[in-house]
Amino acid sequence: MVPQATLAPPVSLTANLPTPEQIAKQKAGYMAALDKQLKEASETVAKENAIEKQMVEFTAKKNIALMEMQVQEQLTEQLAASDEQNTVLQCELKKALVERNLQLNSQADNLIMDYNMKALISDCEMKKYAFAQQYMKEEAKLAGQYMQQEIKAHTGTAYGAPAPAVR
Repeated sequence: MVPQATLAPPVSLTANLPTPEQIAKQKAGYMAALDKQLKEASETVAKENAIEKQMVEFTAKKNIALMEMQVQEQLTEQLAASDEQNTVLQCELKKALVERNLQLNSQADNLIMDYNMKALISDCEMKKYAFAQQYMKEEAKLAGQYMQQEIKAHTGTAYGAPAPAVR
């Protein structure tokens, strides 16, 4: 007799393996989990992107505000410098006006003084002229009186004969 070998039933190769339905279910679960992770990661990235945009926008607004402040400061400084220059020019103009007024007043005072001096000299000359005319008139009158006295002195008297000459 030949020993009969007992054949063992074949070992199931799929025994501890998941079935295609289980794999499909597992695959669907993983896909759902991956989709969920992708969605969450996308939302996180979108939130981070939004935050990054907010930070960039804040930084840009801050820089714009700083630049506006710097430009405003420059404007204020330039306006102040312009006002200062205007004030200096106004002062120089007022100084020139005062100097010109002083010069005009001095010229006017000199002209008035010259006029008054010439008027006084003219008045003196007129008084000298009037005095000279009065003097000449009185001189002529006195000369006339002198001549009359001279004529009287050379004429004889009517009451007596002239005295004979002494010999």
